[in-house]
Amino acid sequence: MKRPCKDFEDDKKYLSRLKTVINPVLRVFPNNRLPDNKMIVTTAGFYSLNKDSLEMSQYLKAGIITKHSQFLGVDNNLCNADGKINIPEANERNYGIHTDYYVPFEKKEIVVACDEYKDRISFINLDLQNEIDIAFETFINILDIMIDQNDFIISFNSMLATGWRSRLGHFETVKDGMPRLWLKNIKDYSNKKARCLISLLKPYKILLGYAYDGSGESSSVMGTYVFYKPSIIKDEI
Repeated sequence: MKRPCKDFEDDKKYLSRLKTVINPVLRVFPNNRLPDNKMIVTTAGFYSLNKDSLEMSQYLKAGIITKHSQFLGVDNNLCNADGKINIPEANERNYGIHTDYYVPFEKKEIVVACDEYKDRISFINLDLQNEIDIAFETFINILDIMIDQNDFIISFNSMLATGWRSRLGHFETVKDGMPRLWLKNIKDYSNKKARCLISLLKPYKILLGYAYDGSGESSSVMGTYVFYKPSIIKDEI
């Protein structure tokens, strides 16, 4: 089998999940984990063949979820550079349904999944393989879907730079460049949609800005912003 286009075994992905998913859950939720009736919905891609490197396995080991049904991988099935992969079939073949490593998975757009499960979601891991201005469209759609939901976290991850096009200045560190890029892309966005994004984000607290080198072959730099929408009666964090 050819190597998946997203390498979920890469140490950078492991560290990114620790900083942008696990640590925010530990910081925000009582008992350092999601409520038993809540779930993480994540853009999935094709999973690592190393079962211990699975995203779901990392969350189970960290204790932020306690059962498989609290995790859902979602993908539109277009993640492989060499052509489509039937991810549900590959998932079942590699890990075996009803086993400890079987990953709950659905083939659909992430926006559709968030709309379907919005009442059960405590965390959305929105790992998009787009530059930030393109990824805004999906981000806005999901924020709109979740407008009546509270007490959840969304991690918005997109490309800050690619091997063929960098948006970072030559003398600017990635960390220093993130706020500028975020504000610039909101400003460059169409006025109507920029106002919509700013309005939708008003109830949220920003927990984290984090950047790391991508794990693919395009020399990408990934940027992640983590937002928390508290319940109306929840104390300040």
